[in-house]
Amino acid sequence: MERIHALDGSLLGWIDVQQRLQAIPARRVVPGHGPASAPWPEAALPQAAYLKSLRDDVRTGIAAGNFMEDLLETAGAQQKTQWLLHEFHHARNVSRAFTELEWE
Repeated sequence: MERIHALDGSLLGWIDVQQRLQAIPARRVVPGHGPASAPWPEAALPQAAYLKSLRDDVRTGIAAGNFMEDLLETAGAQQKTQWLLHEFHHARNVSRAFTELEWE
């Protein structure tokens, strides 16, 4: 289990860049955190799943008329046990995602 990712930029931008990076025909990656190297693109799959889950859950909540406060506990909830420090950073990720996606 690894530490949850902090969404400091655009959620949609991060997903887009990650998809382009995964298309690079490499076998290993040297991440900024974690092990010295990891298999590629497999190393990106958990992060991609989290970010896409966050995007999809927030979009669904917005479409249903939910407020950001409603989504803090429900968006990405299925990922809760998969990340260290989830309880400290996930709510911030939800609020940043909501802010980005609410006027799509």
